[in-house]
Amino acid sequence: MHVYVIEERFNGQPTGFVKVGKAHTPRGRITGLRSGNPRDLVIHSTIKCGKLARTVEKMAHDRLDRHRVNGEWFTVSVEEAKGCVTEIVRELEKSNKAVGLSEAPEDRVAALDRLKSLPEVFDLYQLVSATGFSKQVLYLYINRWMNKGFVKPVGPRAGAYYNLAKDPEAAKRLPEALELVLRIPRLLIGVSALSWHGWTDRTSSTFELAVPVCDKQRTYPQIDGAALIPRSRTWWQSMGFHCQQRHDYMHVLDPAYALVDAIATKARSGAKAVVWRPTPEDIKVPRGIPAGHFRASVLEAASALKADEQSITKFIDAVELAR
Repeated sequence: MHVYVIEERFNGQPTGFVKVGKAHTPRGRITGLRSGNPRDLVIHSTIKCGKLARTVEKMAHDRLDRHRVNGEWFTVSVEEAKGCVTEIVRELEKSNKAVGLSEAPEDRVAALDRLKSLPEVFDLYQLVSATGFSKQVLYLYINRWMNKGFVKPVGPRAGAYYNLAKDPEAAKRLPEALELVLRIPRLLIGVSALSWHGWTDRTSSTFELAVPVCDKQRTYPQIDGAALIPRSRTWWQSMGFHCQQRHDYMHVLDPAYALVDAIATKARSGAKAVVWRPTPEDIKVPRGIPAGHFRASVLEAASALKADEQSITKFIDAVELAR
């Protein structure tokens, strides 16, 4: 695979547009481009990059981004584009051995040593600090590690990884991953909360987590094993101190509030929240909780959350009837 630099000309004169791209055969690529372009195209540089071609192309596009016109076309001189690609290739060739990316056995050992010096769950910023290399170079670094089974991403584009080289069971450290990636208030709700409190036999392989909605951050990274459910500022204010801290430092909503919240979510028309929707048969109130206390705590939560007390009362009656 090659990375090429193509210059556009009109009547023999440069138009100021240069294309940086990748192809197995640049000559064949330019033939296809010429068929859809009335202007002349001239190849000025082709560098054989092998498996690094995709990385070299992406890094070049990032560095030339302020000059981008459209797609892979830039308003830079041929010399600047060629210099950019050449510099990137030199950086990658130098860093490959430095960070232990080559196929030599001693370099694989160096890579493992670097990984074992990192926490069981680490992010890209920690890796930059540990190695001193740029993010672009470290993306290649991480891809190699993932292919060898040394690391596992916390989620698509989450920017954090489980360090399997240090702990083969690191992927079970989801609470640590959530702490590293989110850095915002989060609260276990739904079946995750009720099963932890012993109010249901139902279980889920996914943590249901309430997260705040704010103007500065309307979307959150996808994290494998966690469903992030946006909740309004009013909702968070209604929760008050109705939560507990687990041994893994995650906070979980009190059971009565978790139950009312799940029922109320079911009642909302068009609700997009991925919250467990309970039926009375799902609820198994622990024997140590008196019936009167169960009813009072759930109705108190319904009042605080401004839920429909009639539907909540009907739900409570059905639970107590089956108890």
